[in-house]
Amino acid sequence: MRKLELIVLPLALLLGACPGAQTKGDDPTNLSRPGKGAVDPAKIEADQKRAFEDGVRAITEQREAKVEDLQALDSKWSRVVRDAPDIGEVHHNHGVILERLGRLDEAEKAYRQALRVKPSLRQSAQNLAVIQEKRGNPEQAAKIYQQVLRVYPEDAAARARLAEVIRTRGDNDRAESLARAALERESDTAQAYVVLMKIELDRENPDMARLLALKAMKLTPDDPDLHFGMAWADLLQKKEASARRHLAKVLELDPQRLDAHLALLELARAHQDWAAVQQHLAPILEAEPENAAAWVLQGVARRAQGNPDEALASYEKALQIAPRMADAHLGMAVVYQRVRQEPKPAIEHAQKYLAIERDAPPNHLARKLIQEAEETIKVQEEAARMEAEAARMEEEMRRQEEEMKRQEEEAARKAAEEAAAREAAGEPAEGAPAEVEAAEGSPGEETPEAPAEGDTPPEDPPAEG
Repeated sequence: MRKLELIVLPLALLLGACPGAQTKGDDPTNLSRPGKGAVDPAKIEADQKRAFEDGVRAITEQREAKVEDLQALDSKWSRVVRDAPDIGEVHHNHGVILERLGRLDEAEKAYRQALRVKPSLRQSAQNLAVIQEKRGNPEQAAKIYQQVLRVYPEDAAARARLAEVIRTRGDNDRAESLARAALERESDTAQAYVVLMKIELDRENPDMARLLALKAMKLTPDDPDLHFGMAWADLLQKKEASARRHLAKVLELDPQRLDAHLALLELARAHQDWAAVQQHLAPILEAEPENAAAWVLQGVARRAQGNPDEALASYEKALQIAPRMADAHLGMAVVYQRVRQEPKPAIEHAQKYLAIERDAPPNHLARKLIQEAEETIKVQEEAARMEAEAARMEEEMRRQEEEMKRQEEEAARKAAEEAAAREAAGEPAEGAPAEVEAAEGSPGEETPEAPAEGDTPPEDPPAEG
């Protein structure tokens, strides 16, 4: 990635061009050699010069304090643009600030205004090309770089940037030729080394890529591209710890560098470190909220962390963005079958996956999930039948218990009524003992004495014939 630079040269040097004719109207960047179409420096008022120097001072103070407040610089340079509209570098610097704030449309307008005021500002033309790259328009970017080279054939930076665009098209041989040509013109063109490093990485030659990165680091030690290239070389050689260090450095230099987040995310995924996966997904989804694949991966992470409802929400978001996102259907089938034990929606989503991925092999997870879900339905139906039978038996037992209780209560009621009737008639209660008139004989009668021990009891009189 080319590092954007503000133009903060002494004002006398910046305004050193003499006036000249305008460039042709069909020129998309209005780029020309120095002197053509520029505002006459002699006609720039002192107030504009002071406003420019005041803006430069704000940049210098932030650099010396090692802080970066782009919002404050935007506010400052907006006033400078108002007060010094005839200085091309003013519009260029404001464009750089706007570009770094992510306000690409405004940055493009600023760069084009810089070229209208000073057509020789090739830095503005190159930054317009970079914006086209960021927008995913490499063909338009290449046209701008080629235009810069027509006007400034000795421009090594534009040649190196064009080499990168050519490399992204897959033409590594031509890209290598352009990068080496840039180094022939200016041996300290760091971007050319970056392109050559990437070409060697494409060719899976990590040792040569690392050597080129080290050369470039002597020129631009804080270029995130170089540390990312070193990490890539480390990964090719299975040096994960070193790769992590370089990727961490990339994010230290550029916290929004999505390719570094993605690389760390894949490392975390390989180790099933789902918290780290979530951590690196956050900036990706913030920058690319319509990235359906990222939402699917978030669903995987949420399910692994024990949040099935949130996982389903992520998969549903992915399907809102891309209705034919097969992996989202597969993820939902997994959650419904293996987590929530809801086989019917599991079958539905697994079948949708197979309708999209018609070449899925016989042992694919989607087919396994359908088989599991069908077995689950059988088990659930049998369980429901057994549960219904148990409920029926329980209800029958309850009914029998209630009938026995009713019979007992009825018997008790009848017994109570009979007892009350007997009591009213003066009859003893059923089961009560009869009264004894005398405990021992009648009153006044003597009890015969028992014979003394040894006495012979009188014989009974003989029975009459």
